[in-house]
Amino acid sequence: MATQLSIVVIMAIIAIVVVGIASYSIGLRDGEADRHPGIGKISDMELLFMQDSERNVTVYTLLESLPAPVVVCDAYGATLFTSRHLDSTIWEDGRLVDPEILGMLSVVSDSGTSRTRRMSPDDGDTWYAVTVASVGDGLFSVTFLDVTDQVTFERTRRDFVTNVSHELKTPAGAISLMAETITDCADDPEAVKHFSERISKESARMSELIAKLIELQKTQVIVPDGSLEPIVVSDVVKSAADELEAQIDNKSITLSLNLDPHAAARIQTDALRSAVKNLIENAVRYSNTKGRVGVTVDCNDGGARIRVVDNGIGIPIADQKRIFERFYRVDRGRSRDTGGTGVGLAIVKNVVEEAGGTVSVWSRPSEGTTFTIQLPPALSDSEAAEAVAEAR
Repeated sequence: MATQLSIVVIMAIIAIVVVGIASYSIGLRDGEADRHPGIGKISDMELLFMQDSERNVTVYTLLESLPAPVVVCDAYGATLFTSRHLDSTIWEDGRLVDPEILGMLSVVSDSGTSRTRRMSPDDGDTWYAVTVASVGDGLFSVTFLDVTDQVTFERTRRDFVTNVSHELKTPAGAISLMAETITDCADDPEAVKHFSERISKESARMSELIAKLIELQKTQVIVPDGSLEPIVVSDVVKSAADELEAQIDNKSITLSLNLDPHAAARIQTDALRSAVKNLIENAVRYSNTKGRVGVTVDCNDGGARIRVVDNGIGIPIADQKRIFERFYRVDRGRSRDTGGTGVGLAIVKNVVEEAGGTVSVWSRPSEGTTFTIQLPPALSDSEAAEAVAEAR
């Protein structure tokens, strides 16, 4: 709906600008023809976009200010105006060369009705809503509204619903099946014990997934800047590590903490604790028994830097671009064994970016993984200036 509204607004602006100024050009055409013999053979629209026309400055200025690239061309793709650079697969030597756009021009020329179609000039990395409409006098406007974020959101939402359904369906089905099995073998204590433990495990997995979904939803709420207060990062990191003591001991993991007490950042305490806890939890989960996990906090670029390092199984380079997506997991089989939900890193990304920071990963299979969080300074420039002034 938002994309359609944007297209309508842009097309309305184009129509007003082109038709309005073209109408103005009619009043001056006779005078132009007197000064330039033969000019009467040129259409009003073509005169409007001629490079040597003084009054086309207004047209160019207004069209170039639009939030999307605009092309004015004839029915065969020969361009009179382009507001900004277009991909070479779409436009070349003053002509539109993309077969889909040329096909849309042909349809609009015959029907007189505008057409909109989504297109990607680079195999899915960038998406445009391309709209072709007649602007009169045998000319057409072609607009390229960038809808990459919307396409990505729609794909993510579709994957999210599919993955949630799958992740909840699996333990729910297992619980149902094992409950029936217990009923059938009620006279076998060992079997009852075995399947009861399995039910407890699947129930815990489902509860963890639901808890992670709630946690993820909380991190996606826009946080007012006023609620982001300067905090001592090392205290929060230490608290997150303490909450995972049982899991760390259970795998005999050696956890080392190197925390700079002077490192500070502007971020919600609970949000940062959640992000760090997810990173340490992942490090423990995907490390072998008796592995090592290190957590460091130091001052960097005026803000705080947090690193969580492990010597676990690592992440293939090909998967590293997608690991922050919700429910994306490198090895679903291993994740199911270790209890991962595929939501933890999405929580980390949301928390850090909401505070104006960044999160990155370095990893190699069988060598381990390092996640780095960079948080902005605890004080804004104005606050820092006030602090310096007060100190003086």
